[in-house]
Order: sequence, then structure tokens, then C-alpha cells
Amino acid sequence: IAGSYITMVLQVLGTLIMARLLTPEDTGVFAVTSAMIALAHNFRDMGVSDYIVQARELTTEKLRAAFTVTLTISWGMALVIFLGSGQIARFYNHEGTGQIARVLALNYLLIPFGAIGAAYFQRKLDFMPTFLITTVSAVVGFIVAVALGLAGFGYMSLAWSSVAGVVASVVISVWLRPKEFPWLPGLKGCGDMLHFGKHIFFISLAQQAGRSAPDIIVGRMIGITPAGYFSRAGGLSELVNRVVLRAITPVCLPYFAGHAHASSDMKAGYLKAIGFLTVVAWPFYGFLGIVAYAAIRVFYGDQWVAAVPLAQVLLLAAAVEVTYSFRDEILISTGNVAKNSRVVLALQVLRTGLVLAAAPFGLNAVVWAMVVAAFMSGVLSQRTLRLAIGLHVREFAWALRTNALITVATLVPAVIATLAIGATPENYLIFFFGTGTVSALTWLLALYLTRHPLWAEIMRSWHSIVGRLRRR
Repeated sequence: IAGSYITMVLQVLGTLIMARLLTPEDTGVFAVTSAMIALAHNFRDMGVSDYIVQARELTTEKLRAAFTVTLTISWGMALVIFLGSGQIARFYNHEGTGQIARVLALNYLLIPFGAIGAAYFQRKLDFMPTFLITTVSAVVGFIVAVALGLAGFGYMSLAWSSVAGVVASVVISVWLRPKEFPWLPGLKGCGDMLHFGKHIFFISLAQQAGRSAPDIIVGRMIGITPAGYFSRAGGLSELVNRVVLRAITPVCLPYFAGHAHASSDMKAGYLKAIGFLTVVAWPFYGFLGIVAYAAIRVFYGDQWVAAVPLAQVLLLAAAVEVTYSFRDEILISTGNVAKNSRVVLALQVLRTGLVLAAAPFGLNAVVWAMVVAAFMSGVLSQRTLRLAIGLHVREFAWALRTNALITVATLVPAVIATLAIGATPENYLIFFFGTGTVSALTWLLALYLTRHPLWAEIMRSWHSIVGRLRRR
């Protein structure tokens, strides 16, 4: 959590600064290029990280095989991206996309030397190394992005920032690797790893394709500058992912895998995890949707106000999607990897098809298409979880009823302030932070009054911190 929040603060500060240094076109150029390059990440990993996390016995041979697979595929992808940069530039009719692609190709030469160690730390639930890796990477990336942005590098400042962050993470990962960790690659076990990884690969590729497709489609069919507005609109929902999901997700697969190995109640574990997640995410999404004008002005500046209605719709889609955030982890940990790959592929094909159909009608149609896709994803996810762990929609809704009540209570101050005062160019700072403070206090009060399990966790953590300070 500490690593996630430090990273989030640096990313928010970076966003505050870079949104004022870069134009919508600069942002759009980087957004559409990084969305296309992100597809290569799934080829690079090929499910190796998940294999290391969930393997019942992790031997030196398996670690050597993991390094071999990662190194071979990652370097291959670096070559493909570098040679294909010209095609990317012609696809978007913008030379900047090719320049960014060639720089980002460097990441794939470096990542293999840190990826296996990071997955090993996650398997061991040893998050101090992960904290150092993410924090140092975020600090370095922030410094490089702002320095190059101020120096006038434009969209290339974001590309070089990404490379600098990867260099930092690899250095820390190598420095902290255990003494018994193998340095050399090996071939034995590569076949088993690829057999497992093919399902994870298709899952990850389909998911990333679904996430990248809207940016790619908007950039190609509507334009680079509209793609910049679309990217900034999605930035508000991404803020919640940085605050909540990135702190929780690394724990979930080993957590659920541990339940599966112990043959314990997977359904109860899932409901507990999703209950903690949605009681934070739903109020956050709702609050940002209500005060979207003020939030856009605070985080991005007045040149991005056109993204406000887009952001409000995308926050609705994100609130629906977050309800089934841990579906993949549940299915992987219970051995339903092939089933999950089919579900993910179907959902992303549906999402991409809806966005493609909506793109000729403009950005508003695209964001509403994503809402429709989110609801359809929820329906299919619920059916899949019912078959996998016996989770019926009635008990799922009953388990989250208190979270819905807390969300409504939390949003009341923001609704009243919007109706009574409203955010304007003159008061947006006071409106955002004042309403945010009252909403946060209301959320805490609602947790206390409903005796939500998260309140007990908060108090337990508080007493632990106070006790340690007193002992010192």
C-alpha cells in the first residue's frame, strides 16, 4: 500500500505538471503509441510471472526456464517494435508515434533482467523489495518526465521517462535478488511453462487489447487530439486504479491460490476481497463523477475541460467493471485458466466491436459504448463465477448491500454542494478540496455506523501504529 500510494502521489504530481506542459496533441501521440506498444507486453510475459506465483514447487530449473522464456520473447518483441515503428507512424500519419515506439522498444531489452525477481518476491508475499522497486522507479520516472518536459522535449519526455523508470526497477530488482537465485538461463522446463503460459498469454493479450483498442481506434478514426482528450478523461478512473487496485492486486493471486491449495472456502474469500475493494472504489468513482469539472481543472488544467462529460461516463463504466475485478485471479487459482481465457477473449471482442461501431459517431458514442460493454461484462463474469465457485447473484448482491448504502451516504455532501453552489472557474479549488474533505469524513462515519469490516481493519492498523510509536 505504501509503495502504491507513493507512486500514485508522484504520478498525480507528474500529471499536474505534464498536463500543463504538453498539448492535447502531445498527449494523444503518446497515448495512442503506448496503447499499441502495450500489446507487446503480453507477448513478453507469456504468463511466466503468474506461473512463478502459483507453482506448488518452485525449483532452480523452473526459474532458469522462466528467464529463458522471458528473455527470448522480450528481445524478440523489442526487435519487432523497432522495425515496425515506421508502420506505426504511417498508420497514424504522425512521425512522433514512430519516434516514441523506437524509444519504448528499449524497455523490452531491459525488462527480463528484473521481471523474474519481481514475480518471485510476489510469490513469497515479500513486498519490501516490491515497495523499493516501484518507489524508486516512480521517483526516477517523475524526475525525468518533468525535467525533459520543462526542457521542451514534448511527447518524447514521456517516452524517455518510461525507459528511465524501467532502468531503475531493473537495477533495484537485481540488487535485491536472493543469493540462491540463478543467473543463467536454462531450457529444461520451458515446455511446461509455455503450455501453462499460453492460456495466461491469451488472457493478458485479450485484456490489453480491450484496454488499448479504444485509444487506438479513437486515434485512427477520430483523430490524435480527440485521443488526447479521451486519454485524459480515462485518467480519472485510472486514478482509482492507482490508489486501490495496484495496492491490492499483487496480493490477490497468491491469496486465492493459498485458499485453493488449502481447499478452503473460495467464495467467502472472494466476497471479503471484493467487499473491501468496492467500499473504497464505488464512493471514489462516484465522487469524481459528481465533481468532474473541478477534478479535471485541479489535475489537468483548464485546457482539458472538454474531457469532463467523457470522464463522467467512463467513471460509470469503471464502477461497473471494478465489481468483478478479481474474476481472473479466482479462475486462475482454481485451475480454470482455459475457461478464463475464453471468457476474457469474448468480452474484449465484444468491447472492441462496440467501440468500432460507435467511433463514426464521435467520442460521446465511444464512451457510452464502453458503459454497455461494462454491464455485459458483469453479466458474463457473474455467470462464470457461479459455475467456478458457486457464487449466485443474490448472495453477491446481499454481500455488497452495505457497500452500496455507504456509497450513497458518501455522495450526499457532493450532490448537495453541486446543486447549491457548483464548481466554477473561480471556486473549483475550494469546491474540490472542501467537498472532498466532507465526503471523506462522511465515508468514515458511514463505515463506523454500519460496522463495516474495513472499519475494524482501519482501527487495527491505527492501534498498531500508535503502539509502535509509544514503544519507541
